[in-house]
Amino acid sequence: MKYLLHGDDITTSRKYLSELLEGTKLSIFDGKSVAITTLEESLLSRGLFSEKKAVVVENLLSRSSKKKEFISFLNTASSETLLVLWEDKKLLKTTTNSLKNINIQEFALPTYYFQFLDTLVPSQKKQVFGLYQELLKTYAPEQLLFSLLKRVRLLVVLASGGETSEIAKMPPWMKSKLERQGKMWTKNSLLLFYKKLQDAEIKLKTGKLPVDLSKHLDILILSHL
Repeated sequence: MKYLLHGDDITTSRKYLSELLEGTKLSIFDGKSVAITTLEESLLSRGLFSEKKAVVVENLLSRSSKKKEFISFLNTASSETLLVLWEDKKLLKTTTNSLKNINIQEFALPTYYFQFLDTLVPSQKKQVFGLYQELLKTYAPEQLLFSLLKRVRLLVVLASGGETSEIAKMPPWMKSKLERQGKMWTKNSLLLFYKKLQDAEIKLKTGKLPVDLSKHLDILILSHL
């Protein structure tokens, strides 16, 4: 059986992935560097006795330089081993439509999740905080911190006149939207907010946050917007 799990809601897709893999002997590969021969050998190798095997390839279709070759291989590959392609973003329909005989599951974030990120400007403190509290009912504060870091990092790069590969691949309307959002901050306040988010991530990983993360993000949103 072959699965493709993709979409922006990585918390839910990871949970679904864990359920799929329960009770299996697992092999995990990085899609950016794995070779077709390596994947083929892993799928064809037999487990001991009745041992259930599973192979997971992360971000193969979004980061591999040989995507077309892999799609051709995947469309013809046959194996009793469970194969799961996991992506940390939504794939284009041109990609998903090119795959055959694969169970495709998309995990999309709700509209208000993106509204939370899009309204992240000093003049919208009350709205941002309200959306943040609503999101905490469903999503872990760690995921919200990750999303905040990603969005504010993009705003900082654009405000500095720079560009990343992610920004370069954006459609013009999305880049323009981010540029407008960035202009609603002063450069110093934006950089300070980003630094505070980075500090929160470091302290979270080292167990040095003075309060739980959800409360810490409360304070950051209310004091920097």
